[in-house]
Amino acid sequence: MRVTIKDVAKKANVSIATVSRVFNDYSDISDATKNRIKKIAKDMNYVPNLAARTLSSKTQESIACIFNRLDFSTKAPWILEVLSGVYQYTIDVGQKFVFYVTSDEIQNEKTYTQFCYEHNITGAVIGGLTMNDPYYHEIKVTTIPTVIIDMEVDNKFVGTVSVDNKKASEEAVDYLVSLGHHEIAMINGKRETYVSLVREQGYRESLEKNNLMIKKSMVCYTDFEEGAAYEATKVLLRENPEVTAIFCVNDLVAIGALQAVKDLRLSVPGDISIMGFDDIPLAAYVNPTLSTVHQDLEQVAYGGAKLLHSIILKEERESNKLFLPHEITIRESVGQAPS
Repeated sequence: MRVTIKDVAKKANVSIATVSRVFNDYSDISDATKNRIKKIAKDMNYVPNLAARTLSSKTQESIACIFNRLDFSTKAPWILEVLSGVYQYTIDVGQKFVFYVTSDEIQNEKTYTQFCYEHNITGAVIGGLTMNDPYYHEIKVTTIPTVIIDMEVDNKFVGTVSVDNKKASEEAVDYLVSLGHHEIAMINGKRETYVSLVREQGYRESLEKNNLMIKKSMVCYTDFEEGAAYEATKVLLRENPEVTAIFCVNDLVAIGALQAVKDLRLSVPGDISIMGFDDIPLAAYVNPTLSTVHQDLEQVAYGGAKLLHSIILKEERESNKLFLPHEITIRESVGQAPS
């Protein structure tokens, strides 16, 4: 049941007019009163009347693509690929498409439910969340149809879409092992990011399966950034000179690692082999060209939007998890382990 302005007024022990004036930002209401009423409204998941009227007047479903923090990169335009995939699905089925960006401030100011109601969102495909974000924890119990990219949540209203990150990572490291590499390091992303967790699980499972030692010093963490990976690689190789191959959490990290190896006057792949993940367009143009795990993010996003629509329609499904195909793309940055 939707919370009304009357409910908020009763809870706050003020008049309905006072609540209305708070949400219309009248200057004759004190900041203390405004803050108190807004906190009560937030706790009750209240949606201001204007947004509620807008929501009730619409009959067409509105499928949103929501990103947590906007980070456009010309080197890795993954946001554009995801947007394209979701948008194409809405075109194919005749649904309304909208695009929003959240931030730490937005997530702390209003709940996920409020955000979706206020923007007239029927269901959302979400990318870029970390396991520390408020919306991640709220989505665990939401009843709003939602699909998260590269994350998993145990909720019948929430689906997950990605490639099988753990399996793909395990296969990538298996390939390095098949070339004779026994000292394989990993440069990972953020510890609190789900995709970092599962890709590291794949790395570790490959090493365990192949009876290779897992060394704590040979796994380091970055912010998924090329520059951070560059610095981390230099430290990694100085402290672990026995390393002959590096598995990287994504291609930007791999490109940073590749440049660091060059600047250390080592060769790729003669001294160090480097394997990336994602197969961004730049991977085929760096020197040497980058071996990587290929995933089609546009198809991942399209599949996510299709899964979301199924959840909205309450269709029967075997699972809320959707894994899209991946493949290992071999280029010049990986070779036989040095003798």
